Amino acid sequence: MKRSAYIFGVAVAVVGVAALCLLTALATPNLLKNTENVIFIKDPVRDSETYKITGGLEGDGSGRNADNPLIPGIHEEYDPNAQNPKNYLNTALYQATEKLKDSGGTVVIMGECYFGNGEVFVSEGEEGDVFTANFGENSIKFTSVYNNIDYRETSGAKIILDENANISVLGSSLWENITIETMSKDRVISFNCYRAEVGNGVVCKPSNKIENSDCSYYLSLSAGSRTADSFGVNPFLIVSSGTYNKITAGPWGDSKKQTMENANACLLLGGNVRVLGLISGTAQDKCNFGGNVDITINGGRYECDIIGVFGTGMTNTDGVVKIKINGGDFSKVWSICDSGIGIKNNPPMYTVLNFSGWEGKLSELGCAYSAVIFFSQVILPDGISEDMLKDYNEETTKETSVSDIQTEETTENSIVTDIITEEMTFDSVAPDIQTVYTIIQGEDLIIQTQENDFENDDSDTTRMSEVLAGIGLMAVVAISVVWLLYKKSKIRKP
Repeated sequence: MKRSAYIFGVAVAVVGVAALCLLTALATPNLLKNTENVIFIKDPVRDSETYKITGGLEGDGSGRNADNPLIPGIHEEYDPNAQNPKNYLNTALYQATEKLKDSGGTVVIMGECYFGNGEVFVSEGEEGDVFTANFGENSIKFTSVYNNIDYRETSGAKIILDENANISVLGSSLWENITIETMSKDRVISFNCYRAEVGNGVVCKPSNKIENSDCSYYLSLSAGSRTADSFGVNPFLIVSSGTYNKITAGPWGDSKKQTMENANACLLLGGNVRVLGLISGTAQDKCNFGGNVDITINGGRYECDIIGVFGTGMTNTDGVVKIKINGGDFSKVWSICDSGIGIKNNPPMYTVLNFSGWEGKLSELGCAYSAVIFFSQVILPDGISEDMLKDYNEETTKETSVSDIQTEETTENSIVTDIITEEMTFDSVAPDIQTVYTIIQGEDLIIQTQENDFENDDSDTTRMSEVLAGIGLMAVVAISVVWLLYKKSKIRKP
């Protein structure tokens, strides 16, 4: 009897340890796997005026902690005699992401990281890019805050983009608590159709060396590519902080011959984001776009145009634009329209502007609504009519919220084709955001689709099912072992 109890106790202990291991392994979030992989980077000492390197870095160069920041070497693929040398290969940013490309992790910007003509690869014209390594879906976080130390405060940490320098990210990424300073007009970070999130604590500003800077000196963001064609992709960009010139769900577009086709381009904006120039669902005014657009705005400040289809229009004739606005400051917005004036190619087949989830004051909704130019359909919150927004007196009822307003019939012709006050049944143009991978072939960057989907809302349920299945399997094995040992002990009993 004692032997059986002992055997049973051992089996239970084995099952418990196995279950604990499974729970620990499977409970790890997918967004940033292996976050213990951390690399610290900063520039060597540079001249404050010319930004030429004048000194070195201390430490062993491994990048393993703040005392030993990564010291990049001459990359084995770097050819200084090439017509357009790939200077980015020798940057700490590239070599840090190369070290993390198979595992994911965190890159800590712990000092100034300057990018100018000497750090870029120029594929066409004069503009250049600092590429990261191709880390695909092994997500990397970029930040200047680590272990409760803010290196922006202790070491002046920031990314500096000078003339002709842009950043091209080749993997799923998260950016937070980081400062990005621009020294020239129209600098952009392109996310190459990978899922990207610009989270909290991001500060974007022109250099204090620039006098009388306008909005074009602020950083821009592109969910697509600056230099590459892309096919069958679903770029998805989330922005929650920072001040920007332009944000586009499509490609930034460096050449008229570039194209993004069969795409579902998505933007999700909120938090304290501020945009001064343009929000566009498609490409800027150079390359072509074909597909659909889905933009959701939950908050932020908008002193810009918000345009579903901009520049070159759509190459397809069945394109759909969906813009949903749930909140934000639109007191200085320029316009909210379905497509730009004078676009080439095709306008969208159908456009809808949805205010049904509006959570702010009626006066704020009135500001946004007054900027609407044309949509196939506009949806207002329950109980709100177009006349109420037109006749609303902000000074006498400025504290009134949408929920306090009673329904009123609309009799006057609308500035839009159709206004309704009921929630529509409208499938998202991008129900499945797929991951993508990039291939560098010579000087051409080609973006293609992959089979895998991003982690979705039911991932926790799936992972718990895996946990339970693993525990169940271990339990079956343990019970089988107990039964065999018990039978064996009975056979040996005199």
